[in-house]
Amino acid sequence: MDDEIPYSEPASLMWVFWAYPILSFMLMAVNLFFIVHAIKTGRPYYWIWIIFVMPVIGATAYFLVEIRPNLRSIDWSNLRWRFASPQTRISILSEVANASPTVKNWTRLAREYESQGQWTLAAATYRDSILRKPRPLEVMKLQRTSISKRLSKPIAIVMR
Repeated sequence: MDDEIPYSEPASLMWVFWAYPILSFMLMAVNLFFIVHAIKTGRPYYWIWIIFVMPVIGATAYFLVEIRPNLRSIDWSNLRWRFASPQTRISILSEVANASPTVKNWTRLAREYESQGQWTLAAATYRDSILRKPRPLEVMKLQRTSISKRLSKPIAIVMR
């Protein structure tokens, strides 16, 4: 009788949830995020089941197959522009608008004033963009190069 091996229950991963509750809630949150992402972006419904049935492996596979290839197409300069301070954006747009006084550049400046809640400046800028006389092309090219040197990167100015 001493030679018998005592019966033990099959190993279960439920002890992980009880031993590490923060880790388990984080894993559930990540899985829920990926499931919601799959639904909102219109991915095939089999991803929901893959993420639900195989939590860590499914979420990793979803990230590698569906999300990671799209990360290359992010416009990082546009993202950097959004996170720039409002004063910086207004100063750059005003320099560009003064260097190349096109309706498009003045409208961009007026829209930035609007987004900052500076309504009187926005209205004045819209009015000036319509009433402004065009400058000679040589003067605009000179000012464009001086602004590019100050910003230490080339800028695209629309010249019409």
